Amino acid sequence: MNTTLNDTLTILAQSLESLRPSDAQPAWAEIIGPFNAPTALRWHPDMATLVGFVAPPDCQAIGAVGQGWARPLEGGPPGSFSLLKPGERVRCKTVFLLTRAGDTAGYLRTGPSILIDEPGTVGRIPDCVRRCLGLPTPPPNGSTDDLLARMWLNDVVGAGREAPAPLAWPGVVRWHPVIKVANAAGITIAPAELLGCLRVGAEAWSWSYLVQQATLPGWVADVLPPGSAGWMDEGILSRWLLGSIADVDKLLDLAKPLVTPAAARKLRLVLKKLGVLEVRHPGGTGVTNIW
Repeated sequence: MNTTLNDTLTILAQSLESLRPSDAQPAWAEIIGPFNAPTALRWHPDMATLVGFVAPPDCQAIGAVGQGWARPLEGGPPGSFSLLKPGERVRCKTVFLLTRAGDTAGYLRTGPSILIDEPGTVGRIPDCVRRCLGLPTPPPNGSTDDLLARMWLNDVVGAGREAPAPLAWPGVVRWHPVIKVANAAGITIAPAELLGCLRVGAEAWSWSYLVQQATLPGWVADVLPPGSAGWMDEGILSRWLLGSIADVDKLLDLAKPLVTPAAARKLRLVLKKLGVLEVRHPGGTGVTNIW
């Protein structure tokens, strides 16, 4: 993006922010007409209405202004975001602007100070705005192994809380989505075949497969907001589903006291072999509660 276009979009992003009172709820706007002299703005006060929206031809860009909390993430580059101390969080305002051509502008502000002087690349708002303009979102960060593991652990925690005694390993394994399907079909999975079956399950239930399932009645469509079917691509779908359930490490901590020690050891070993235990954060600053 050339300097002139970058300056034009930055000024437009700043103008959008200036039109929203400091205490206003998050909102987004369709920008009608040329960037340097828009003919109109169509404001939408409910950020949830981004989902499923398809920008009409006269909409040349979409901008969003939202509130959130900023906190430093582990592993950030040295000297970055020095306004924030470790463990500290501050109230912030996020401004994001995207054109039909895929050019972006934006920033993260706390009071008069700019924490990040560039637009976000991955997140609920950038993802939704991209889909509104018919642009692809960044691809999923890995396979569906992580999602299936979270679903498994979530069910183990629920079953363990209802059980009169800690769950043994067979009672843990039966809750994995792949094993539930196998059991329903009358298929018995030998212990030596367990890990391979779980990996095959993740390959079969790929993100592209789940995108297709979102258009049909079933659990995927049930957990997504209205308007998602045929609108979400693999990237936004993956982040939406993963964002709707706790991460593996947290769920494993919840499950540990609900299963036998032997089952806990086997569970950790399987999760480690599946490569879903380590949680990696991108360096920089995290922003939460934008919606």
